[in-house]
Amino acid sequence: RRDSFCGKISLCNNLRQYGIPFTLTRQHVCALSGDVFMQDLQRFSQLCRVVNAMRRVRVGAIGARPAGFNTVRYSEKLLEKMGIAVETLDLSEIFTRTNRLRDDDIRVAEKREILEANADARGIPGDKLVTMAKLFVVISEWISDNDIDTTAIQCWTSLQENLGINVCSIMSVMSGQLMPSACEVDVMGALSMYALASCSLNPASLADWNNNFGDERDKCVLFHCGNFASASLESATMGTADIIGTTVGKENTCGAVHGRMKQG
Repeated sequence: RRDSFCGKISLCNNLRQYGIPFTLTRQHVCALSGDVFMQDLQRFSQLCRVVNAMRRVRVGAIGARPAGFNTVRYSEKLLEKMGIAVETLDLSEIFTRTNRLRDDDIRVAEKREILEANADARGIPGDKLVTMAKLFVVISEWISDNDIDTTAIQCWTSLQENLGINVCSIMSVMSGQLMPSACEVDVMGALSMYALASCSLNPASLADWNNNFGDERDKCVLFHCGNFASASLESATMGTADIIGTTVGKENTCGAVHGRMKQG
């Protein structure tokens, strides 16, 4: 009998002999109409989504990693062996395409609306929002032209010095659209976020583990400059990046997303 304890063992043994992959339920046997089976089925579907997504994922690496960030180094050849493609784009091309766009371009207006809907931007000067929208147009069109699934961007300090803005809000929008975007050209971080987003069908974020939370062993202080999806924040607002602003000037860092992470 295939519905008996030994029958399941026999069935699994045959699947293994024929090289057919399978996933076991947490309980050896369970009712098909029960909660345990439904939870196992949901977990199986999540695993399938992750595997299918990672088999064909295309990562967009925009710019070069900061010199001090050796931890984000990776091997394109190893990723290629696993079916993961990396497409690169130099920031100089980004700047050229951004500067070519007219302020009254309809695409710029559309992207500005998206940025303003993502986080309260009433405190951001209009010219900064226009520049952000232009940059958003350029990045979005490159992503579309190259079938990019997730991005890793050189988010400082060249963008601030050349365009006078932060790219955080753009990255926040893309992460909210389940197209995660990682800072410091962290390709492996972007892939991790993409795997998590594919699994949960919710935005994924990376944060810096800054410090302990007093003496609480099960708590810590998490922080990031502002590229979290706004859906994961309470009362998301667009502002400046104060830390980077100490070196490039706060007025050149408009675009960071401020907010406290939601519980859960």
